[in-house]
Amino acid sequence: LVLDAGCGEGYYSGRISEEGYPVMGVDLSKFAVDAAAKAARAHRTESGRSSTTLYAVGSVFELPVADGTVDTVTNVFAPCAPAEYARVLKTGGHLIVVGAGECHLFGLKQVIYDDPYLNDPRRDLPAEGDGLRLLEIRNVTFAITVTDPDHREALFSMTPYYWRTSREGHSRLAAAEALTTEVSFDLHVYEKI
Repeated sequence: LVLDAGCGEGYYSGRISEEGYPVMGVDLSKFAVDAAAKAARAHRTESGRSSTTLYAVGSVFELPVADGTVDTVTNVFAPCAPAEYARVLKTGGHLIVVGAGECHLFGLKQVIYDDPYLNDPRRDLPAEGDGLRLLEIRNVTFAITVTDPDHREALFSMTPYYWRTSREGHSRLAAAEALTTEVSFDLHVYEKI
């Protein structure tokens, strides 16, 4: 069983389920959970396969899951709750935390901000005493170029920068012929001890 903590609209939950794993997605937003459940139902109808996904509204800090029942917890760009993840994981189970790398979307920040900055490391990762042992850290970084104005706007609108950017920054992005930016993810893999 894979628990997608902070599943949003179920993009990653759905991909994990397609690989044959039973998945439970939990998110605080009832609108996101509703969208995830509808997408899973549509995929089930299109594919003719039975569903291995279940979605629930809940907090990653108080998961609606019994102790020691989950094989893997995934946490992709969501708040990390190490103690709660350790509670629901089986001994030997894994936690996979994915977040923004140092240069994630730096090219976008160079366009929208007067003083672009690198991302700080996450402060909510498991620490000693959380019952989780770090196995591996990986970084995946590549560059993309987005030429379609609608795609640039879609990328921008799914970031927290969208709400913190001045009108001038919005205008600079809209006026750009293309956006080339780094995409950088840090992956931390832990094991419950």
